[in-house]
Amino acid sequence: MALVHAKSMSLESSSTHVQVACNGLYVASPHGGRTVVVWSLEDISEEVLELQGHSRPVTAVSFGRGSLLCSCADDCIILWNIDQAWNTQKQGGRVKGRVVGQDLGAVQYCSFNKDCSLIALCVGKEVVAIGAEVEGYDCTLEGHMARVNCAEFCQDRPFMLVTASDDRTFKVWNISTSELIYQSSVISASPFLCMAMSPSAPHVALGTDDGIVRVYDLEDNGQVRLLSSLDCKKVSSKFEGHENKTETLSRGFKKISSLPSWKTHSMSCSQDHEDPPRGQMEMGSSVLALYFAVPGSFADEETGEGDAAPYPTSVITDLVKSTLNLVIGTTGAIILSNAKTTEAVSYFDLQDPVQSIAMQKDKEISLSLADTFAFSQPDSNPYVWCCIRSLFGKTLDILQLKPSLTSSLVGVSAHSESVVSHYVHHDATQTELTVLSSAPLCLKSPLRAEYTERELGSAKPNVTVGLNAKGRSFKKPAGQNPFIFHDKIKSSGYGSPKTRPAVMFQPKTNIKKKTPSMKSPVKPRKLEQSLGAAMMREYPINSDPPTELVHKTEVAERSTSIRCIRISGNGKALACGLANKTAQVLALPLDGTSMDKGFHCSGHNGAVSSVSWSHDSKWLLTGSVDKTVKIWCSSYSEPVLTIDSVKQKLTPDGIGTKAAKGYSTQFDKEIKHVQFYYMNKFVILTHGNAFHMLKYHLDTSKDEMKRYVCNSRYKLVKSFEMANTQQITAFSAVNSFYSYIAMCTGSNRAVEVFDMNVGKSVQVLGDVHTRPAHALCQNQGSAFVSHPPENYDLFLTTAVTDGVKLWDLRTSKCVCKYEGHKNRSHACGVAFSPCSRFIAAGSEDKSAYIYDIRTGTYLHKLSGHTDVVSEVAYHPLYCQLLTVSLDGKLSQFDAK
Repeated sequence: MALVHAKSMSLESSSTHVQVACNGLYVASPHGGRTVVVWSLEDISEEVLELQGHSRPVTAVSFGRGSLLCSCADDCIILWNIDQAWNTQKQGGRVKGRVVGQDLGAVQYCSFNKDCSLIALCVGKEVVAIGAEVEGYDCTLEGHMARVNCAEFCQDRPFMLVTASDDRTFKVWNISTSELIYQSSVISASPFLCMAMSPSAPHVALGTDDGIVRVYDLEDNGQVRLLSSLDCKKVSSKFEGHENKTETLSRGFKKISSLPSWKTHSMSCSQDHEDPPRGQMEMGSSVLALYFAVPGSFADEETGEGDAAPYPTSVITDLVKSTLNLVIGTTGAIILSNAKTTEAVSYFDLQDPVQSIAMQKDKEISLSLADTFAFSQPDSNPYVWCCIRSLFGKTLDILQLKPSLTSSLVGVSAHSESVVSHYVHHDATQTELTVLSSAPLCLKSPLRAEYTERELGSAKPNVTVGLNAKGRSFKKPAGQNPFIFHDKIKSSGYGSPKTRPAVMFQPKTNIKKKTPSMKSPVKPRKLEQSLGAAMMREYPINSDPPTELVHKTEVAERSTSIRCIRISGNGKALACGLANKTAQVLALPLDGTSMDKGFHCSGHNGAVSSVSWSHDSKWLLTGSVDKTVKIWCSSYSEPVLTIDSVKQKLTPDGIGTKAAKGYSTQFDKEIKHVQFYYMNKFVILTHGNAFHMLKYHLDTSKDEMKRYVCNSRYKLVKSFEMANTQQITAFSAVNSFYSYIAMCTGSNRAVEVFDMNVGKSVQVLGDVHTRPAHALCQNQGSAFVSHPPENYDLFLTTAVTDGVKLWDLRTSKCVCKYEGHKNRSHACGVAFSPCSRFIAAGSEDKSAYIYDIRTGTYLHKLSGHTDVVSEVAYHPLYCQLLTVSLDGKLSQFDAK
């Protein structure tokens, strides 16, 4: 955030809590009680414009569209045309305004609607709405129990008015129908002081005296939802604490104490009280003003100046262009935050010196505590003008603030060369992480691990032991005939291969009677044609979201909780992990025969916590709380491979792999997540604070005499530990295409990104949520739809009581936040739609929510469930959404 000082103006009156105004072209402020002075921002050194016409002190001023100005006093309300007034003053004439209201009383706040046809005036506990064209009162709004501090019109609805009061409530009115749309309860212990309307969406931001900023969504049906909130006190302590820590480290002084934390805190407090630092004082955090600003990179996009948009794709471009910055003015600081996520991006303390452009170079100005703010951003200027009226002095400071896009959404340095793409930005080469990387495999990459022929071959051939003529034992491979000294003696099994015992009786078992319903098996050629026809189909990328409930069924015979669900890549099967120690596979689309067409996986000794399909949809991987992982196939009732320990390690040697010294360690903790990785080449499982990448070989052949012997094998390639965490709570990696990126989140509330090509961690995102995230979902798209490469860099995280956040891997920043569903105790899942337009989330209010990925507001609430919706999944080919609840019921929603 670039902040420079433009000019300081002296005022004759030092009245507090007086509204000042700025529209990007002019600045207006009461001066000397009854006079209003106006400065031109195009040339601040010009002579000021004085507006005189009130007989009482002016208490509020506000700009409308163009150069229209409203000044309010106890005696009257006057409208001024600033352009005409400036020309009249230059010609030596007398400037006159138009009176639109008289004897209303002391006005605390005034504002125009978008077309400047109405003016809202806050007078005591009431709000008076008057017409700006002709004199006369339109209506008076009453209902607040205390002083009304602010009132603003909605940008896209010129007759919708929001008012906030000292009674700690806000109300939404409709002036055209003369009715109250919404009345809030007591929101906070502190009163509302200011508000701002979003220019691109029906959102309102409200600031309170205790430093909390809340953003609400105003819907058409009269419902108001809280979208997000920001605590300015925490932001101040975070930035100031970081500065103090940096200053302490620069001095080289560190204090290490073994005293209890409560005693250390009390001693430090007493020391600070005895010897406070010079030149500093405690600053307040009351929110005095709010403003929605366009980032500097896109404010001057039409002129060809400023930062170039780094995202060439539609979804990313819409997300970034629709992202507004929320400028927050507090008593002691200016905070720049992301309007969609309400996460602080920049912080400026008013006690810090500011570079001045009006004086000599390298001249710095110090500001005082703020009493009133005014923000404005013209269409053709990337800067936001900030006007600060001093609390104790008689000055008005004008500053230029540039909310740069690059400070909030672009720029991250990666430490791995295999997953970064180079691009030129601001004449400097930067690097960024990406899921789709064009870099080749490293020479000693763990992804080169392979089984050797010796390891896949049989251990030792069977041999036959016999005696030679001298009585000494010898070994020969089995299958060769032993020495026979008498032709008349025939040994069973050792005769000529032409003479075989005749089969006397061979019973026929498992004979099934043919019924008319049984169909002949599909021929291989027809099967290939059907699969080819399915692959030629495309996902309906422009369809409406699935909102119509078409089918509902129970997965198990008894009510059993469904822990997880996964849809196969071809969209023909659904795997459900159940709490009854089994996994159930259902055929899609859901109908009365889905259970019969699927298969049942029974073999775990605990609840199935994770399921995953292979890329070809042939193999099913399950992980359980019994500390085992199993691979299943629909053709076999028993698991093809069981993983219960970490076995011999494979290390790359530049050509293939060489086996390290063997070891075996049993898993001592439950398996939270399992999945196939790198186009089915590896299996990844999470265990404690680490995840293991295993190389496996599946062999379904069975020896009739030793059916219990499993010929499938697996070995450990590499283990990765997540730093400073006790438990990995969620994991994600792409298997539908080759990608080097794997990411996980743990109990330390951080997301760590690993480059599997070089086998190390490359990035850590700290404090992604207020609580540990329980779900991590990447935008993997579908085999039936194509997206630009940048779309695959998006991923979702969700945590209890902290909503859903959308992240961009290249920027390591939160792009958008989705709130509105209830998630207070259970782990509710999230999912991307294959078209990358919608996000589905489970909720504890027995519903599922569909969000618009661009706007951040939910579009539909899918009801009809009987318990908490724990998991959601989109169909890869059809516009369908599958949801499951804790009572074991599966629901399918289709687009209308």
